[in-house]
Amino acid sequence: MALFRGKPIACILLLLTLLVTMALHLWRLEDFPPAISGDEADNGLEVLLLMADPQLIAFAPSNAGREAMFHYMLMLPIAIFGPTAFALRLIPTLAGILIVPLAYRWVRELLPPSPIRIWIALLTAIFAATSPWLLPISRLGLRGVLLIPAMLAAYLFFWRGYVRQQYRWFVWSGIFLGLAVNTYTASRSLPLAFIAFAVVSLFYRRVNGGQPSPPGPLSQFLGEGESRSDGGEGQGGRRDILTPLLGLLITGLTSLLVFAPLGWYFLNNPGAFIYRSGQVSLWAIYQSLHAHTGQSFSRFLLQTWVDNLIWFGQISAPWRDGGPLPPWISGVSIFCAVGVVIALFRARRQPGYAFLLITFGLGILPIFIGRPTTMRVILAAPATYALLALGLVVPLQWVTRRLTATGGLALTASLATAALVIGLVSSIALFQPQRWFGLPPLPTEWDYIIDAATERVRAAVIDEGQSVLVPQAVINFPTAQFLLQADFASPLPVDDPARLAQGEHIVIFWPDEWERWFENKLPAFTLLTPGVEGQVGYVETAGQWEPSQVDALKGLVQTAQASGAATTVVDGTGRPIAQLVEADRAVVLDVLRTEPQYPLPLSFGDEIRLLGYDAAFVDGQTLDVGLFWQAQRNILADHSLLLQLIDRQGQVVAETFSQFDAPTAGWFPGQLIIDHQLLRPTAELTPDIYLLKAGLVKINYKEPIRSEYGEWVTDISRNGQSLAGPLIPLGQLPIGDVPPVEHELVVNFGDQIHLTGYRLSRNLSTGRFQILLRWQASQPLSQDYTVTIQLLDAQEAIVAQIDRPPFGGAYPTSTWPGDTPIIDIYDLDLPPSVTAGSYRLAVGLYDFETLERLPINTEETPAFTNLAVMQQVNLN
Repeated sequence: MALFRGKPIACILLLLTLLVTMALHLWRLEDFPPAISGDEADNGLEVLLLMADPQLIAFAPSNAGREAMFHYMLMLPIAIFGPTAFALRLIPTLAGILIVPLAYRWVRELLPPSPIRIWIALLTAIFAATSPWLLPISRLGLRGVLLIPAMLAAYLFFWRGYVRQQYRWFVWSGIFLGLAVNTYTASRSLPLAFIAFAVVSLFYRRVNGGQPSPPGPLSQFLGEGESRSDGGEGQGGRRDILTPLLGLLITGLTSLLVFAPLGWYFLNNPGAFIYRSGQVSLWAIYQSLHAHTGQSFSRFLLQTWVDNLIWFGQISAPWRDGGPLPPWISGVSIFCAVGVVIALFRARRQPGYAFLLITFGLGILPIFIGRPTTMRVILAAPATYALLALGLVVPLQWVTRRLTATGGLALTASLATAALVIGLVSSIALFQPQRWFGLPPLPTEWDYIIDAATERVRAAVIDEGQSVLVPQAVINFPTAQFLLQADFASPLPVDDPARLAQGEHIVIFWPDEWERWFENKLPAFTLLTPGVEGQVGYVETAGQWEPSQVDALKGLVQTAQASGAATTVVDGTGRPIAQLVEADRAVVLDVLRTEPQYPLPLSFGDEIRLLGYDAAFVDGQTLDVGLFWQAQRNILADHSLLLQLIDRQGQVVAETFSQFDAPTAGWFPGQLIIDHQLLRPTAELTPDIYLLKAGLVKINYKEPIRSEYGEWVTDISRNGQSLAGPLIPLGQLPIGDVPPVEHELVVNFGDQIHLTGYRLSRNLSTGRFQILLRWQASQPLSQDYTVTIQLLDAQEAIVAQIDRPPFGGAYPTSTWPGDTPIIDIYDLDLPPSVTAGSYRLAVGLYDFETLERLPINTEETPAFTNLAVMQQVNLN
């Protein structure tokens, strides 16, 4: 086999390396890492959605967007092994194993013929096999690891085509390049490597044979054993300088064919291509930092580059953020730096070293343009280990060649053996991190909490047949959703909630770490219960649980168990949501309400619906608003919510702007999200009618941000009718003792709006009239109207007048829902010149642009030029 051609000792070591690779990658794959991470679960959920609703997609827009090829690859193991950690990690782990032989073969063909070439390739394979960089992400089940074998295959075939002048290899290179771009975001810079090398290769002149290296100790050290040949296997002679350009063209066209489905998606959704990159770019980071520190961009850039380069040469914790360089050699990054210097010197004559440096530089590009992580610089992994091997082997050969006749090959073999043994031992330490390094044994502690909690919940519901009350934040977490998907695929009907739990024991699931992670603030709970005929489903309960209610809930359970008395449980707004009673010596949950108090179906684009809201005052001034959201499809962007409380003059008296606890990019179609917001007024609220308004903003993909918050979502509709955004009134909230309507009447304005009642009061000290009007739209309107209230004398002359759109313009008639009463209050001041007498109070509606009034269509109420007279007013 071509893979094992070379020295017998090296072949044995390569075989051992492959065996070690498989052992390290496959041993107890489902247990290490010991919890499914959120990113793994997100991938699994996408796969389950595609399996439930088969379709061909190139890009999954959820969770900041992911190339979909990986999801289709996961379908087979999930279909065989079910929604398990092993199924999620099998494909990435196999890709991680494949990296080792591909890295060996690529480096061996890339470097020119020399006695040490096979040892440099072997050490590269050993480093890749025992790497705390590649091994953890292979076992973590992240799609980014698929990029490395696809990239190595593209590099290898491109080099073969370049060296051998056989254009079929460029076709294969293009195929694997196209596949690589379908794996992970970092792959989008891969074409730059081929372009850069094609340009650089034009400066080389190929000659058959070689010439001796320049004299001098330094030149001998840096370039010893190298010639001016092409550096490939078995080929010499003058090369056509057009070969790299033609190869680049063939590779590019082939890769475009493979990339076409994803490219078509990006063409129609250009924001998806740059969204995640824009989030982590240094410019985005600087903009956020500059607002607080005022630091100059040049200083920020220099400091960040230095910090990022130092980070690249350091060792970080295992699993999710394993360090780029092996932890088992102290100061190992210096050898990588030596390898870079050697490659720079030899690249003047050998294009293989130029290609190696180009791939390394491309891989560490995120250090200079964005916030780096071990995943974002993953392109640099093979070149990093090749340069590390170069920096170890070449100095060793140079020294030992002057001491022994063998040129240090025996010592090099010993070094490779030692590297394999030490790397194996160090990699095994990843599986016992607390014992070996004192590090957390988890991707993140929260992953472990959710994973363990989900398993306990599944055991209680499925194995023991219990009903479990679980904090909804646990259920919303991707890990929990993935593990519960097969058993809790859809909600049970809520037509008879008592039936769901009757005679069953309720377990209130309470993670010990809850207060630590959520600062004692609880969202709604979700009831997981065995369903009818063995089906398992869930019932969502609404409400924000404050610490006092949490403690009360614990006490209620104990009380109900002890006394058997029925006890009502309320949420943070004081609204009852459940009742704890005893049945057959067990606690039973009777769900009282699962729908919003104020239904309000609003659609924000074709992605998000606002089903309704609950609202109540917690302490008389702080308003607790529970918003019921639902995803209509996969959502690409993360949204934030702007919520305002408006007085009847149209002034904002309370406002909050915040992101959702569960980011919208992670919502799944049909999923119900109950989000609670607290509105704290800037001053004490007086008894009156107030208006609640809301708007969504998101990061814009195609246009500049248009507000201080972000890009408004303006495509808003109710029951198919478009509403003028971006802030949409949700409804009115009476605060305090607001006087009720005193006089009932029906005035029909143009068959569009009805005046159904009013109340008139007068402040004798100021002479001001206060008029409360109750309106109701007969159907949703498309036109905004202004209200005019006039006090008319006996000659129909206007004595006093107030013209104002409803709620100071904050609640335009085009946003009024049909068949819903709207209350508005107006203050009418009398002029000092007014005399005693009898007057008439009249009201009308008109279009502010044309000044045309809505006609009054009624025979019961007298009209004067389309003004409805409400009441005779006698002034003394």
